[in-house]
Amino acid sequence: MQINFYQILSNLIVSYYKNISHTCFKNYTIIFFFVIIFWSPFLYAQQKENFSFKGNVFDYYVTTKDKKGHKFPNYLVNLVLIKDSLEIDNENLFYGSGTSNKYSFTQREYTFYLVIPELKNDKMKISFLQTFLDKTFEEYFFDRNRIHLYFDSEDFTLDCKSLVEMKSFIAAFWLSNNDLLLNCDGRSIFNKDDTSRLKFKKNSKASSDFENITIKKMELEKKRLNIVESLDKWKGTYFISITNGYHTIAQSKETDFDEETLVDLTAYNSIWQLNAGYMFHKKIGGFIDFGFQYKRNEERDFSSSSNGIQITGTGTGAGLFKIGLGGKFIPFANKNWSIYSDISGGFLSVTAGGGSGNASITSGGITNTRNTVEKNERTNYFDFKIGANYRLGRIMYITSNFQYLIAEFDNPIGSITGFTGYTLNLGVGFSFN
Repeated sequence: MQINFYQILSNLIVSYYKNISHTCFKNYTIIFFFVIIFWSPFLYAQQKENFSFKGNVFDYYVTTKDKKGHKFPNYLVNLVLIKDSLEIDNENLFYGSGTSNKYSFTQREYTFYLVIPELKNDKMKISFLQTFLDKTFEEYFFDRNRIHLYFDSEDFTLDCKSLVEMKSFIAAFWLSNNDLLLNCDGRSIFNKDDTSRLKFKKNSKASSDFENITIKKMELEKKRLNIVESLDKWKGTYFISITNGYHTIAQSKETDFDEETLVDLTAYNSIWQLNAGYMFHKKIGGFIDFGFQYKRNEERDFSSSSNGIQITGTGTGAGLFKIGLGGKFIPFANKNWSIYSDISGGFLSVTAGGGSGNASITSGGITNTRNTVEKNERTNYFDFKIGANYRLGRIMYITSNFQYLIAEFDNPIGSITGFTGYTLNLGVGFSFN
């Protein structure tokens, strides 16, 4: 939008340059115009932004006469409603002529130009404006007591009752000369073509009392909002989660007690799992899936007699290890909360063993006997998880899920024929860019 402005300015430079004969004046003139070109974006800073309302994205433009990139709190706001983007494309909107000059916008003011959408009723229109102001306040921290609304009722139809309701967050309404809404009762409804009314602008305030914010508070609030906004941003993040779960093996996979290994894996409920991966889309990611389970039991008995010392013992133990690859899908993420589902598959190995032993210590020496059995089974697994995360901050979050795992063995082991069953998991996770 600055292109037309610079074209006009460059034409003026060429024309003025041709009409100056003295070399010194020519040089100073060129320097002067270059200074204007350089500083003009800073004197009249504007930028295009957008916000969401009811699932739709709307563009708006903001302009101020303060230096570009600098934002100060408690500025007065001019909210100008326009009927189409062609009005925004007019560079006169931003350089002190046309609409801006007509409204006499000055320094220490933010001016927002917002295209009017198609909204079915006044309630929806009021909600639209409130949402817009809430979102922009988080960026600009303007004075919410001094918001001035400029519009034509032909383009943005409202009734007098709606104006009264909006007075809680709008300081004044500025309408065209022949607008019927000028007949509504109210001290805050002005004719925008009547320059004598501008003296009321500075002191006009919304009926609700909003607290002003200091620069220090603004910076702290921005940091807080940046953290909050980052909570539901998963795209481009690495993540790792560690959970401990209670696993229940399906009854259909239970068998008679394994007399060989003396192990009953249905009693081994605790399982640790670790997932580490990367979110290459805001909803989709991939990860490596690890899991392990280990437990052993030992019993020993000591006895002594005149013949010596007898030691007898029995023991059982089992371990499980799984490793695979998976995909993560996050259908919903809103600030601290996110809901996800995982699908993974890979390799699973189970080892179970048990036995007994006997040792005798006599004057003749030490004798011992041992009888142990160990079994191993390897298979593929497939599992599905559905769960939720709750972020404690930018990096750390709490995670929980319901998991269903399918794994069938070729041979019975540890009193089961498969590790198929469900798990309830709880743990912590970490994510970082």
